[in-house]
Amino acid sequence: MLTPEELDRMPEGVLALYLQAEEDILADMARRIAKEARVTDTVLHQRERLKAMGAQYEYVMQTLSSYTGRAQGELRELFERAGEKTLAYDDRIYRAAGLSPGALADSPVLLQLLEAGLSNTGGLFRNLTRTTASAGQQQFIAALDRAWMQISSGGFSYQAAVREAIRSLCASGLSAIRYPTGHVDSLEVAARRAVLTGVSQTTGKIGLQRARELGADLMELTAHAGARPSHAAWQGKKVSLRGERGYLSLSSIGYGSGDGFKGWNCRHDWFPFFPGLSEDALGEKALKALSRRTVPYQGKPIPLYEATQKQRAMERGIRRWKREASALEAAGQDSSQARAKVREWQERIRDYLKETGLQRDYFRERAGKQLRK
Repeated sequence: MLTPEELDRMPEGVLALYLQAEEDILADMARRIAKEARVTDTVLHQRERLKAMGAQYEYVMQTLSSYTGRAQGELRELFERAGEKTLAYDDRIYRAAGLSPGALADSPVLLQLLEAGLSNTGGLFRNLTRTTASAGQQQFIAALDRAWMQISSGGFSYQAAVREAIRSLCASGLSAIRYPTGHVDSLEVAARRAVLTGVSQTTGKIGLQRARELGADLMELTAHAGARPSHAAWQGKKVSLRGERGYLSLSSIGYGSGDGFKGWNCRHDWFPFFPGLSEDALGEKALKALSRRTVPYQGKPIPLYEATQKQRAMERGIRRWKREASALEAAGQDSSQARAKVREWQERIRDYLKETGLQRDYFRERAGKQLRK
């Protein structure tokens, strides 16, 4: 079993690489816009635009391929560590129940599950390279065309148009996946989800396989404050793998679905439970208190889940202005306003955390190597 806090931290090593990749790519886009937006002749602009499109696409592919290669070693170490930690926790319970679990290295099935999870997550990142190159190119061209139109029409000065174009690039980060609905996931969001979900699903399968190997039926679900409402309904309870009455079933927790247990960004895990031997990690009363936990905000209590979502929004605001400051500097533009915005949002989150009592997460405020705090 892995704790919710451990799962939440799992993506950080890989994500740090992709945050740096995003900063490098946005800086390259900003430099190209600053250069190409000067061309006002329509025919010449179209010719230079095509060249910039090709060059920018190649840059994204090369940059992300390089970082993805570096991330593979990080992913392997991460998955192996997660698998070993999961079994170390669960096996203590099995031994206390008089069972004799073997080592991870001695189980071909468990090793296959680990390798399959690692391979699948690695494949997601390779796909992410291609989708980011495509979605990022559309993002780049839209910003470049906007700047060129504003300058050539005389409605904006060169400096103002370039700043607006860079601002549009940095507002939500580098585009990675565009869905038919029009929704866009940033590279950061897609990378975090791939790691967290990949590790969580893999360790969940390892725990399930170990239980089946040893004939265990009941698994207790972990619980954490601020869980999404649909998960708060079943966290901390028992699941019967055989579907025994009186317990949750795999289907009742949504196991195998994207929005259920071990689905997208789920930080819940499970561990074996033996009646008469095991004790509930949390009683019913404690579980209810955990699910109903509130924090003070603007003179009234608000649910912890809602409070953490507000914190995530402020962290996104800090990252947004850090990206803009870095990209503006790469394009030779004045970044003082963006830097001032970083300080403003940092002050905002400090006040918010002081009022609510929540903990600051500096990693979630990072945007590449620059302006980390």
